[in-house]
Amino acid sequence: MPKHVSLSNTLLIGLIWSIFYLGVGNYLVFQWYQFHILSLTDWSQLISDFKHGYFQVNSWNSLGFFAILLLFYPLWLFFWHLLRGIDLIATLKKIHLPHTKKMTPRLTGPKKFIPQKINMQTGIVFTLSPAQQTTNQSTSIPDGQSQLDVINDITQFAKDFELESFKNLKINEQLLDLSLATDEKALLIVLLNKPDVSWFFDAEQNTPESVWFSENGHIPSPIYILNQVQAALKNENPTGILKKVIVLAKGSLMDLTEAEEICAQNDIQLLQFNNPQTPELEALQSVIESTFQKKDLKNE
Repeated sequence: MPKHVSLSNTLLIGLIWSIFYLGVGNYLVFQWYQFHILSLTDWSQLISDFKHGYFQVNSWNSLGFFAILLLFYPLWLFFWHLLRGIDLIATLKKIHLPHTKKMTPRLTGPKKFIPQKINMQTGIVFTLSPAQQTTNQSTSIPDGQSQLDVINDITQFAKDFELESFKNLKINEQLLDLSLATDEKALLIVLLNKPDVSWFFDAEQNTPESVWFSENGHIPSPIYILNQVQAALKNENPTGILKKVIVLAKGSLMDLTEAEEICAQNDIQLLQFNNPQTPELEALQSVIESTFQKKDLKNE
């Protein structure tokens, strides 16, 4: 049974199981005993017969009928409990989503945080400096204010701190939107910037096929991207401090509690940046302030 099954998955399993069990069960009981188990009229008549002594459990036939009535609903609940362990939503997604080709890892990272060199065992190449950052757009979906505008707003806030900003870090042909880094630590950021969208995802987020869904489509899993970046950076600098965050600049999450649980399992923080749709999330600004030192404080 999976470690974490969502409420929506449980309810979907319950709906399908209830339709099948109650439909088939009601049909069979009626065929055997001419009793509609879902009928209030039949139940009222049975209770009345029992009170007046017309119905007695004195034969195998009546004993079987009584046992079916007694166990009908407990068995429905029992098998629902067993079946809820099936992650039906994840299974349906895997059936309908095409599998993406797994690419050879290739990462460009902050020059200060990671030395420039080629790892001959992993093939990971580190070549990015602040002046050489790629201008490709993120895999996130921009709308209204562009993705680059939001990134620029974040770096504008971060300029008062002792750090360097690196945009669009590339790994496995996927893009990490932003990294704020010093020699010792880095804040790895995936940015979600589509308004009026509610994201949802299942518990399995550590395969190349993992995605986040909305009403309008899907994007590569931010959790998978962050885990891949962290693994590559840790391979080169095991003592470096890395913080992984997913920032909602616009939009929201369909099930915030579940999303926070899954992110916490992957050591990822869910944050917001000037987003009125998610006021309950901690602001990215406060995490930057607690992670990095302000320039004026360091120079005193």
